Amino acid sequence: MNVQLKRRPGKRGTSLFLAWWAGGRWNYEFLKLRLTGDKQKDKETERLAERLRANREEELESMAWGTAPKHKRKMSFMDYFESLGKNNRNWQTLRHNLKQFPGAHVPIGSIGDSWVRKFRDYLLDHMTANSAYVIFSTLKSMLARAVREKLLTSNPAEGIEPIKRTEVEIAYLTAAEVQMMAATPCSDPELKRAFLFSCYTGMRFSDVARLKWENYQDGKLNYRQKKTKGFEYISIPRGGPAERLLTANKSFVPHVFNLGRASTLSKILKRWAAAAGIKKHIHYHVSRHTAATLMLENGVDLFTVSKILGHSSIAMTQRYAKV
Repeated sequence: MNVQLKRRPGKRGTSLFLAWWAGGRWNYEFLKLRLTGDKQKDKETERLAERLRANREEELESMAWGTAPKHKRKMSFMDYFESLGKNNRNWQTLRHNLKQFPGAHVPIGSIGDSWVRKFRDYLLDHMTANSAYVIFSTLKSMLARAVREKLLTSNPAEGIEPIKRTEVEIAYLTAAEVQMMAATPCSDPELKRAFLFSCYTGMRFSDVARLKWENYQDGKLNYRQKKTKGFEYISIPRGGPAERLLTANKSFVPHVFNLGRASTLSKILKRWAAAAGIKKHIHYHVSRHTAATLMLENGVDLFTVSKILGHSSIAMTQRYAKV
């Protein structure tokens, strides 16, 4: 594939663009580069334009052969990571550990099972097995994307022994402790209403915070989970505690609950639990654990609890059966 560097004179200087013949027609790519008559700057501009031309030519040839261009395979692993633009918590933690890991700046195309094994060992040396499991899984998904983009021929993490998660104690509230929380004033009434609501429904903070009145119709909640993207249906018994909490404040529109930042609410939640005499380590997700254990205690079968919580696998719900 022959890509040509073209010039077009104009009032503001000579603009540079690329041209190549493909698919029975000429294709053009304007580089937003211009020669102005300054010899030193024009020399640098022409050098940059030539590099862009060579890269584009290599990309087109690679596409024809079903591979990624060499200059992309030479990109450092860390630069490739940053180019993906992901910014959720797991990716942030992976970014932090990659920056600490000595091998993060090797070319993406040279990543192999030896590199992956060393990074796996690094994770296990610097965090718990459960945290390492999550971050290693994030790395695997990133490498799988590199395979799809032809930067790697196969995912080198697939042949590496997976990190095994260790079972941790599930913190939850008993029915009596839920009543203790309900009877204790909280400096943030909306947090109290939302937390207790989650104790009865098992909804995550991210879903409760986004819940709108339009999601509640005819005694049912219909909403899409933020984490799994799955659509959920939850029946809210008429006259029950969940309905009373849900409808206790209708002054906020369009959202059902008026909640602040999770980090701030976490501190308020801990102070509220301490005031109620709860000595357990309390965070918002405890409400979800509480809902699961209370449902099982009251005879709700495991399959139904799994569906209410929106678990993708019943194996995830079986943890609560042990409790």
